[in-house]
Amino acid sequence: MKPIVLDSEIHIDVLGRHALLAASLLLLTACSSLPGKQTAVVDNYNMAYATQGQGSPVVVFESGFGAMMENWSDVYPQIAAITKVFAYNRRGYEGSIPHDEAEDDSSITGIARTVGEVTLDIVAPSVSTVVGIADAASTISDNKGEEVVQVRTATQTVEELRALLSGAGFAPPYLLVGHSSGGLYALYFAKTHPDEVAGIVLVDSSHPEQMQRCRERYGDEECEVPWLARSVMKLLPDEMLAEFNSLEESGRQVTASGPLPAIPLTVLSHGKSAGTGSAPIDELWPEFQQELAAQLPDSKHIIAKNSGHFIQKDQPELVIEAIREMVHDIRADNAPQF
Repeated sequence: MKPIVLDSEIHIDVLGRHALLAASLLLLTACSSLPGKQTAVVDNYNMAYATQGQGSPVVVFESGFGAMMENWSDVYPQIAAITKVFAYNRRGYEGSIPHDEAEDDSSITGIARTVGEVTLDIVAPSVSTVVGIADAASTISDNKGEEVVQVRTATQTVEELRALLSGAGFAPPYLLVGHSSGGLYALYFAKTHPDEVAGIVLVDSSHPEQMQRCRERYGDEECEVPWLARSVMKLLPDEMLAEFNSLEESGRQVTASGPLPAIPLTVLSHGKSAGTGSAPIDELWPEFQQELAAQLPDSKHIIAKNSGHFIQKDQPELVIEAIREMVHDIRADNAPQF
């Protein structure tokens, strides 16, 4: 399948050198907000989410690692005009904390999370979660008092999302929109609960085998987590560290869960360099994106020519149009036949 290359005016270039990346996204996060914010308790956790609009299918936004729900602020209101939308923060992210704990809103935590959104979701998508992060691993004590590394895999993330959606009264089927590592969770959701998913839009999604194949092709040293990412990880909440530590296992879960069901699939891929300076990421990413699109014979693969990794920020109109088109197709397929 030949990908479609789309050209559009650049919305905002948030991808450059690492320091500029962090500063730019910090400003974006500070200025952006989603209407309709609420909180629901799931397994003794306050889960922050936002919802707006009416209709079916419910569009569920799944952010990449380190990114908050505000990352969809340029897409969310436009989709809410045509159907119900839902965005949320996973455990350990802003507002999604244990029910009996106060939110840590310190500036260092906020900055760390924002830098984490950049360094760990752009720099680390195709690197090992094992090599070079032992000093930043999130640990807890087991019943023998020994420290063990926490894990938060796709299985846990998807089941928590399903519980949140159900508890908040959002009935399937869902149209899942996953960015970066959020794409892994969208794929796992669809594979393990096919009756609950009407379609998927992947926005520069991670590939389930990218970490393993990076090491196989380039070696451990080339795929080691960069020093900046390791430094930032030391500042992140335990749940976020556990999620990062589990990304490779989450990819294995996606692979082991079998093929995608026959649902609409659109893959949007960046057309500009993400600015990481990482040869493994730059060289492997197009190959991974093609494989994601090849999962279903009728999928659509769109290359956002003027976008870096955050297509929803650089060219939000492409994400909006992909979702709108899928909503239309899903409704047409489900319309009563006379």
